[in-house]
Amino acid sequence: MAKTGVVAGVAAVVVLAGAAGAYLYAVHRGQDEVARAVAQFRRDLGPNGSLVYAGSSIHPLSHSATLEHVVLQTGDGTHATADTLEIAPGGPDRLRALHGTDLVVTRATGTLKASRIDADSIAYAPSAGMGATDAAMIDPARLSWSSLRMDEPDFSGAGGRLTAATLRIDHYGVGRKSRVSVQTGTMTQAGGATPASAQLASLRLSGFDLASEVDGLEHATPMKQEDGTFDGEAETFTLTRGDKMLLSIDRVVVKDRTDSKGSGEMEIRLTGATSTPATAQGAAMLNAIGLSAVHWSMSMKGRSDAGTGTAQVSPWTLTARDLGTVELGMDYANVFPDELRKNGTKPFEVFAQLLKTAQLAGMRLVLTDNGLRQRLFAARGKTMNMNADQVRQMAVAALQSPQVAALMPADDLRDAIDRFVAHGGTLSLTMAPQPPMPIAELASYGQTYRQDPAAALNRLGVSARWSGEGDVTP
Repeated sequence: MAKTGVVAGVAAVVVLAGAAGAYLYAVHRGQDEVARAVAQFRRDLGPNGSLVYAGSSIHPLSHSATLEHVVLQTGDGTHATADTLEIAPGGPDRLRALHGTDLVVTRATGTLKASRIDADSIAYAPSAGMGATDAAMIDPARLSWSSLRMDEPDFSGAGGRLTAATLRIDHYGVGRKSRVSVQTGTMTQAGGATPASAQLASLRLSGFDLASEVDGLEHATPMKQEDGTFDGEAETFTLTRGDKMLLSIDRVVVKDRTDSKGSGEMEIRLTGATSTPATAQGAAMLNAIGLSAVHWSMSMKGRSDAGTGTAQVSPWTLTARDLGTVELGMDYANVFPDELRKNGTKPFEVFAQLLKTAQLAGMRLVLTDNGLRQRLFAARGKTMNMNADQVRQMAVAALQSPQVAALMPADDLRDAIDRFVAHGGTLSLTMAPQPPMPIAELASYGQTYRQDPAAALNRLGVSARWSGEGDVTP
């Protein structure tokens, strides 16, 4: 993945600079010391590694050295080059600062390029000796730094290409809460006749252990429960395929507050979104209701209590201009993800396990019409040589038929849906199963409903309410 490739690329630069920097701690002594340090570094790389540079200069006052036109080949197959590389050692296994220009790092997973890199307070934990074990030195879990900035980073791998004007990662290291910011980023999917591309003007993330996440992705280690605050914000996001814009979002905000036991709150907001169908069939369906694109916004709030095993979504709201609003609230029971993490469950297995144990305790669905009904009636009328009101009357009459009554035996539910179809307004559906229904049971609910609709509705505890104006008169 892109973020593991970027961090591993940085790690390779640290191998190049840091291993030499450990020997250059007394670099102010002069060129002879540099020559001896580099010679030792070359020997440590072993028969499959090499280090070549065109020249070097010493900076006694800053206790640093600059290598020019550097080429590094390590035993694990990493190939790194830099036009210049300035190293300021800070002691064994540490660098006070690292500055490089025109970097290119190639590994089996991809290639990272950057016009400039600046980093400080770098620490790493190498194995004893390098050579055959130098691959361990670029393990992301062995690195930490205070701040790192790349100008014009460009990572390409099997999955695609990631570029940006600038990339900054601060407070990187296992157990640290990192901050990541990207300016003018682009991600392009690999392969396909018309690959998809995502662009954003800016991205800011903070409050999460990036090093542990990278380590988990690289080595499939168990998910760790983090406590604290996570904040994410992206501005001016677009998704395109070829020259066609599929999605644009003005702003995305994510907030997560979690304690060490797994209890917490989450909020997600998307504003100023526009979606365009990706296929000709989708475009035709949208055109049929008089639209070429859908303008929408979305928000969601969630809360979980690890002590009681409960979780709520209250609510998830989607508003589409000139169409309507959907609000969905969910209550869950028997949700104990932290217990799964304690047992060493891998990240991709936690969700699957929760589906087996979690229960639906309640649900609220609210539909508010703001033009969708009329658009659907008008579109259907064109195919039947009827006007929109005639289609509406026909739909209401169908809902009042004996066949529908048999499938929907609850009077309040049928009446609320009748009124919503006839007059719009707001339709509210509530479910309160007693006892709470296991999520796994929902998979067979359709079959249960076909066999006995009344019993199925009663099992979910369904009730309905309509609010608006008008009587149901076909």
